[in-house]
Formats: sequence, structure tokens, C-alpha cells
Amino acid sequence: MPLYWLDIAFRHTHNYHLISHSYRLAPQASLDTQLTDCLFVVRWLRGNLPSILGAEAVDVDRYVLAGDSAGGLLVMLMGMRLGKGLNVDVPPRAIIDIYGGADFVGSLELDREGEGEEWKGEFSAEELEAYLDNRDEREVISEALSWREMEEYSEEELSGYCKKEIRYTKRVRLQAELHVWRSLHPKGGELMIRATMHREKFGTEEEFDGFVREMSPLRALRRVKEEGEREFPPTAFLHGTGDEAVPVQHSREVAATLKGMGVPVMERYPEGEPHVFDRKYTVSLSLSCEVGLGETRC
Repeated sequence: MPLYWLDIAFRHTHNYHLISHSYRLAPQASLDTQLTDCLFVVRWLRGNLPSILGAEAVDVDRYVLAGDSAGGLLVMLMGMRLGKGLNVDVPPRAIIDIYGGADFVGSLELDREGEGEEWKGEFSAEELEAYLDNRDEREVISEALSWREMEEYSEEELSGYCKKEIRYTKRVRLQAELHVWRSLHPKGGELMIRATMHREKFGTEEEFDGFVREMSPLRALRRVKEEGEREFPPTAFLHGTGDEAVPVQHSREVAATLKGMGVPVMERYPEGEPHVFDRKYTVSLSLSCEVGLGETRC
């Protein structure tokens, strides 16, 4: 899987490196597969960064996990597994959860009331719904548009920014519309579970329910709290109160659970801000560099 490294200008004065990695996407990859990819990246970075950057330039035992939206969900799940002797024996120093989903069951459902507007897109609603059940690993991708960038930037503009050829292929457009359609759908939470949880892998409803709970950070943390486990990295939450994609209550409930476990917590809930409110370009996209096995390309 590709790893992306951004060598930011103030790295030397503030003495840290920022790594942004990819993982396989739904509907071909289930949530536990995505989590496996993320855990693999941490192991890979710890094993390879000293040789890439120089052993004197990086301390692989001092790392922080940060993620927004789906990434916020994943870093919370990672925090429950790293440092347990099963994946990586050194836990992160801290976790930053930016408007991440936390619960797929119970009172914090992602579904919204009402009927959605009639869908108008390149692909029909029927085509997109059918694609939720696509499990063909040959079609899996690890990079996708976050929304409708194909309407905002031409292929030529993006190719110029990224210094390599970028094309909005049918597969890329399909993934983008699937995300937009599901996000706007009144039953978006139900559709997300269908795409990411892969119910067909489980023999009984009890097994599936247990899996969904383990993939819900709030439910999983409440379980470990009841079992007496108190260890979890210090965690910061950033979540706008106007978020309609992931209700702010997700972050507040997880924060309360962690504080009940004695975990240091920092919370910021900007009034009225929606989902992805913090995404603002502050540097040229041309600063991005791609790091593969043994090579770096800018």
C-alpha cells in the first residue's frame, strides 16, 4: 500500500515529521481490514523510518496518531490495540480525534430523519446502492476524492499540482459519487454499515453484533472500562457542534468515557461548525512527496 510523507517546512525547528498514509477503502475492504492496514503502517514506519530519515533524525517510540472523520474512528481503534504486545509494543504518546464517528449502534445512530432529495448524478441511486455490496478485491482502491473535486478542479489543474498525470477514471468517479450519495442519504449510517462491516462474513446475528460493537470505539471503550482496564493514550477531540454527518455527541460521549477511566482529555467543540470545517489549504499541493519502498518522489 502507498505511504505518503509530507516534509513540512518547520520540521527542523519543531523537530517532528508528519506522515499521512492510505488504506484500502470500502465497499471492497471491511472496517477491520482498514484497521489492519493502519496497524501495519505503524509497524512499517517504526521499522523503516530510521533508515529513510536517519536514525539520529527520528525517535520511532515517540509518535502521535491523528485522524479526521473515518480517520478519527480508526485512530481510536488503533489506540486500543497499539502497545498491547499484539501489534506494536510501544503505544502512541497521544491521539487526536477530529470529528470521528464513535458508535454504530444505539442512541448515536448516524441516520437522519426525513426523506432525502432525489439523487441526480452520473450514476443512478440504484447503481450506487448495488455497489455497496461489491466485494471484488480487484476493484479495491486506497485513494479517493473526498467529495466532488472533479467539479472543482480539472484533470490538468490537478496534474499540475501533483506533478504527475491525474485522471478522473470511471472507478474514481464511482467511488466519489458513492461517498456523496451515502453521506446525503437519510439512512447514511445503515448504508455505511452495509459497506464497511460485511455482514455476510458472520454466521449469526450475535457474532455480527459483537463485531459492530468492537468496531465502535464508544462501545469498546465502555467494555474495557467495565473490565477494569485504565490504559489509553491522552486524547484530544475537535468536533463542530453543527456537524450533521457525525453528531458532536459521538466525541462528547467518548471523551466522558475516557475521563471516567482517568485518561487525560482535551476537548474543543467550535460552535456551529460543520463536518470537515477545518479543511483549508495553507500550502501548495506541490509540496507533497510520495514515499515508496526505497524511494521518494515529489
